[in-house]
Amino acid sequence: MSVNLCHLTGGGATVVWDIDSRVHCCQLLPAIVHAKAKEALESKEIELRELTAQLQSEKMMSDEERRRLREEVAQRENEVQEMRTEVQRQTEVTHRLQDEVEAARREALMQHSSIVNHTTHVLFIFEEYTKICLVLHVIADPSHDAYS
Repeated sequence: MSVNLCHLTGGGATVVWDIDSRVHCCQLLPAIVHAKAKEALESKEIELRELTAQLQSEKMMSDEERRRLREEVAQRENEVQEMRTEVQRQTEVTHRLQDEVEAARREALMQHSSIVNHTTHVLFIFEEYTKICLVLHVIADPSHDAYS
């Protein structure tokens, strides 16, 4: 049995997994997108710290320069907050997708186990049927050796 599933997240990341009798699962893109978002957030936080330090250290700035720098710091703070929110959202999406993959894996394993159990049962019935046929053959024609 093979089942192909695709899922698009709101952020555009795609997760594709294939489930067959051995249960193959792959979820690469959410982790990659999440890692890149975290890198961008860290970079933006460093930039914000540098601007804040510059604002605190520049005592000889004109009022206009300080106002411009404060606006830039405020803008960076907003960007950092937006990025933190996005990283949190992507973390939640990644966890949800991991849960979905795990649930699909468990379901595939249960189906596989059910198929194996059914096949074993059918083989047992077939073996019993074969034995009965052999006994009936011997009863019907005792002149033949059933084991030859």
